[in-house]
Amino acid sequence: MKLLKQKGLHGSGLIQITSAQMIERYNWALVSMGFQPTSLKHFSVDMFGWSPEVATEKRSIYYLTHSLANPMGIIITIYQRYAPVYFPYHSFDRSMISSFFDRFAAEIMDITTTDALCIDLENGISSYASLKDLLLVDSFILRAETPRNLIAGAKKQQQLIADFLKSDTLWEDKEKRQQLIDSSKKYGDLRQRKVGIADFAYPNIEIFYTEALGGVYILEHPADEKQPVFVICKDLDRLNCTGMTDADVQILPIDQKNLLRDLRKANFFQLDMKFYQNHPELLEYKKEILLANFICTQDQSYKGWSEMRKKNFIASHANEIPPLFFTIERLQKCFAAGKQFYEVPLSVELFDYLTIPHRRMPATYQTALEHLLSELDPSDPIRLFKYNKQRFYTEYKKYPPCKKQWVAELVASEIGG
Repeated sequence: MKLLKQKGLHGSGLIQITSAQMIERYNWALVSMGFQPTSLKHFSVDMFGWSPEVATEKRSIYYLTHSLANPMGIIITIYQRYAPVYFPYHSFDRSMISSFFDRFAAEIMDITTTDALCIDLENGISSYASLKDLLLVDSFILRAETPRNLIAGAKKQQQLIADFLKSDTLWEDKEKRQQLIDSSKKYGDLRQRKVGIADFAYPNIEIFYTEALGGVYILEHPADEKQPVFVICKDLDRLNCTGMTDADVQILPIDQKNLLRDLRKANFFQLDMKFYQNHPELLEYKKEILLANFICTQDQSYKGWSEMRKKNFIASHANEIPPLFFTIERLQKCFAAGKQFYEVPLSVELFDYLTIPHRRMPATYQTALEHLLSELDPSDPIRLFKYNKQRFYTEYKKYPPCKKQWVAELVASEIGG
């Protein structure tokens, strides 16, 4: 991982937590959520408040949740708004928490001057025991509070003040006076503070990926209610769906033959050859992936290879390089010769390799669909890094030195660009 860190591809963008005050607030949040505090004196957090160092300390990447159905987050600085989400529980996590920051930026900025903000993701299900539980989820509610119950305390204090201002006799109520005094002692004067955060609903989960039940994709077509819900699973046994006879749900293992073909027919994905014809650089990139992956099994380094050296290598290894490389090469020649995309014969392998999310799919669901493509074919390092970061890091550790160098430089140039 050293090379990735040097290139800014591992740990980059996380917020460093070093002051005793910030660590104390983070621990207040952990304890108030029912977790054990951290003993670390320095760690970093992502947009959700998840920390790779704390995860290592606690020996669990799931340390910030009691159940995958009910993950939590911690905000201790407004600057988390610009941090990445390093370990999402769902494919929509970044969009969801970004929307929350956009809606309550002023409140978050005010609250985090004195407190941490605890985020509870509520969906009405306490635990995913089976696929049936997962299919009941139709939205998430983000509920926020501080370890000292500042948000509820502010609401109560403001109501007390309003009651006193409206009444000429309420000052004679000893109990009410004491409530206002106690509130002032605990929170100070909250009249000028902006700390009210209402429950925030996030409904865009017709298509998503979740870590629950071993890893599941839920694909409900947003424009076709008559179409069944497709459930793509990594581990069929963990779905606990024995006897499930819902005709509106189609369960498919992720390794099922012709999976992409079925999902293309259902208009979740497509092979848009006109798109590739209009963007020839994308075909060149697809070809480069195949070539670089092969070269790195044969050579110690792929860094700085000239076009001439590549051509000589291809000529001398033509019988070993994946045939798909030459299929794409012929496709490029057809396009260069002026042939239209519908005149070019296409193989099943090429269909799958060039498949992309359907152009009519709402942008909010692109992440989940790209995530699925990266699981089916993790050979594209840029797609893998953008949409499936944990899988990227897992795969990277297995690469030979040649491929590690190539991937690090390729992804760094893309992210940096």
